[in-house]
Amino acid sequence: MNRFYTLSTALRQIFNKPVQKIPLDSGATCPNRDSTLSTKGCIFCNDSGTSAGLFDKGTSFEKQWLHWKNELKNNKSKHFIAYLQSYSNTYMPFEKLQATCQQLIKLNDAVGVSIATRPDCLDLEKIELIDNLPFDFIQLDLGLQSSFDKTLNFINRGHSVKDFEKILLLTKNTRIFVCVHFMLGLPYEYGKRESSKEFLEHMTYVNALPIQSVKLHNCLVLKNTPLAKLYADKQYVPLEEAEYIETIGEALQILDPRMVVKRINTDTSNDDCIAPLWATNKAQLLRDIQHYLIDAKAWQGAKHPLGKNTLPAWFQHDSSQNFKDYI
Repeated sequence: MNRFYTLSTALRQIFNKPVQKIPLDSGATCPNRDSTLSTKGCIFCNDSGTSAGLFDKGTSFEKQWLHWKNELKNNKSKHFIAYLQSYSNTYMPFEKLQATCQQLIKLNDAVGVSIATRPDCLDLEKIELIDNLPFDFIQLDLGLQSSFDKTLNFINRGHSVKDFEKILLLTKNTRIFVCVHFMLGLPYEYGKRESSKEFLEHMTYVNALPIQSVKLHNCLVLKNTPLAKLYADKQYVPLEEAEYIETIGEALQILDPRMVVKRINTDTSNDDCIAPLWATNKAQLLRDIQHYLIDAKAWQGAKHPLGKNTLPAWFQHDSSQNFKDYI
């Protein structure tokens, strides 16, 4: 039984059928790497930028799409969401973004699109373009990572909380489903990182935003990153596993139960991850967070006015209704 509102459940409620994301590499870059803002990137980001890697091999959207559909041919899903995952996928001239969107529209069996980007890579013209895409599901994945400017400055994010809020307001009266990313365990100065209490403050901040979804990450020390040097110099200490599980469990209880939780930990591998190594076992970590909630007799929204009385029915895959039918 789900104890939080997963993206797969929300998509099933929207489409009344299983839907699968397909990662696409658009060849985008980032203003934090190409010298517009910086050449170093955020301190936790390596050169791949979570790249799917196929664009670098000269593979078109259509060929990437067919590749992944073939990989997923034994999956029950027959409908797919195009996920522009790598780097900042709106960091390009309007005309190029327009051409990219036209390619997405032509993908066979695509019922939606999810576009990962930074708030400083959007403007009203780009938001209107995305809002008018002919899909039933349009998502913007916006990286914020922290609601504290002290942290954004230290991690070399290149934008402020106010920058994020200004862009977010432009999406308020659109069809766009906005997902905001937060990282647990980020440093804000040498030898210091945000506390669990501060991460819970992020959830209170989130509840007041005009958004529909969150993506919660553990902060990883990856190879070939500035954070790896801090770690080697003993200027950064990652979270212990027990603290991560407890903090995510408590954060979910504060979170509005109508908020879709896209992820509660991040994907990594032993090849890329220096620390913490417990984070490489994603499946076990998910189970441990679920068990934490079960043991606490808690769920997403248990400490929120809309979810404090009982486990919301819309969290379940077999529910034919969503939160709008209950509230």
